[in-house]
Amino acid sequence: SAYVLPGSPCAAGPGPLIRLIPGNKYQLTLANKGAIENNIHAHGLHVGGTGDADDVTRSVAPSNCISYTWDIAPDHPSGTYWYHAHIHGRTKEQVAQGAFGLLIVEEDSVQYAWLSKDVLLWQQNEKILQILGKPQTHTTRRELEETNRGNGVINDQFHFISGEWYRLRVSIVDPDGHPRELSFGQACTIQLVARDGVWRSEVPALPAVAYQLTGSSRADFAIRCNGTGSSVPVVFDGDNVATINVVAGVASSASPYNKGKTWAPVRPAYLASMLNDAVPASNTYSIKIDKHDINGLGWDKDTPHRVIAFDQVHEWSLFGSHHHPFHLHVYHMQVVSPGGCGNGTYEFGEFYDTVASMDMCRVRFRTADFGERVVFHCHILEHEDGGAMGWIDVQGEGMRKNLEDPRDFKCSHHTQHSV
Repeated sequence: SAYVLPGSPCAAGPGPLIRLIPGNKYQLTLANKGAIENNIHAHGLHVGGTGDADDVTRSVAPSNCISYTWDIAPDHPSGTYWYHAHIHGRTKEQVAQGAFGLLIVEEDSVQYAWLSKDVLLWQQNEKILQILGKPQTHTTRRELEETNRGNGVINDQFHFISGEWYRLRVSIVDPDGHPRELSFGQACTIQLVARDGVWRSEVPALPAVAYQLTGSSRADFAIRCNGTGSSVPVVFDGDNVATINVVAGVASSASPYNKGKTWAPVRPAYLASMLNDAVPASNTYSIKIDKHDINGLGWDKDTPHRVIAFDQVHEWSLFGSHHHPFHLHVYHMQVVSPGGCGNGTYEFGEFYDTVASMDMCRVRFRTADFGERVVFHCHILEHEDGGAMGWIDVQGEGMRKNLEDPRDFKCSHHTQHSV
């Protein structure tokens, strides 16, 4: 189970890098060449959860095709996302075998035209690291010998010009899902700029050398390394997943600072701050996640946990998310617990699509643009497969709807050459 481009040989993940431009509509066709059903989930994208958009209850049978339409709004946040298989009961198996890849929504040049040319240069000066977590339960000799991998290899190699600012996009793909530490050597300045596809409220953050990330987290960093000839380890959960080799060269003017100062990003209306919004009691809900259920309910694709109102702010209290990282489809969540959650990992006022906190964490989200089926689940994939998954039915007037036929179909000669 791995995604490849048409005409490419079957290989272990990650799959092909997909880049999307705000304001464009895309159709992706998945041709199932395997022996079991499959599908694809656009993790973190703000697209609908019904029709042929991002409904994870859809699947494609062996030898058939299925199409997805991703309508990327002109103001969709630019950022780092990912895609992966999401067949209930087989998600862990398929993701661990390579059914995943990276999605990037590009910066809109008009939206960020007010930034200095040095920031715009830095935004494009990117490096990519997608980390596949090693198996935590071992069933074969190969798994016993396995290690965390960066970009599909053991200890991937990067070359950074000394003194040059880069944008490092990091995506964690760990079926085990638990928060683990990503750390960098001392020779580099590392500053967080975005989480889960959304720019921080202030870019960049103060420097740090270690970060806690779940098995589905993404983090973008501004990174600058000094010391020609030095080698800087990038370590995830104790394993070197990459090495940064610092080389001689002429550093450009690229910088994460806008004319020497931090800057605030442009955000769409659905990501406007909700910190001061009044939330009625009817829009509040508590989530208790266990290994096989959420709020005592297992997965039932035909019955939602509840029906909630479209185009309103909702506040949820998350319990047990440290051992069961909580992921919400369609909408990003703003952390509203005073002081943040997870010992500062989830910052007060910032946005995430997955939260893992030892303490109870209060989050808010706005049911904007899309509604109907919105899935949530534990992102330990074994738990998700075992029933720790549910959905809410978002209802109201004015939402965008995707009415295309969601069924799979026999592949034509043309679609045989699609992704």
